[in-house]
Amino acid sequence: MKFRDYFSIKHILFAVGVVALMLGFAFWQSDNVVKVTFYEESVFVKARRYAMDIHYADIRSAELTAMEESGEEVADSFDDDTVRTGVWENDAWGEYTACIDPDTGNCILVKIADGRTLVFSRKDDATTEELFSTLQTYLDN
Repeated sequence: MKFRDYFSIKHILFAVGVVALMLGFAFWQSDNVVKVTFYEESVFVKARRYAMDIHYADIRSAELTAMEESGEEVADSFDDDTVRTGVWENDAWGEYTACIDPDTGNCILVKIADGRTLVFSRKDDATTEELFSTLQTYLDN
């Protein structure tokens, strides 16, 4: 028996199409998540609709804290099941810039010398805790 006896071209094309859709969705989803990159002088936080580069020397405080309710949208805000970005205001943090994966229960709260507050998290609580630990090592140097 030949390969063609088991599978028709129509079935093969359908399977290739399904795989292509799955790969496309995976790349689209990866674009939505928060990405955090540590450099020698700064930390770069990026999501689909937001990016911020913070020099370690400008960070006044950083803490790992429980996630609060998002509050009210202030400017350039975006919120869905995969990411929350933009400027928000709530009772706990006042006006803050968000770069948050909403699946996390904790986040990193960073107070910047110019008065801004950045709140970010990534993927899950364990990953967010690892990011905070890494940030602390850069701030301690």
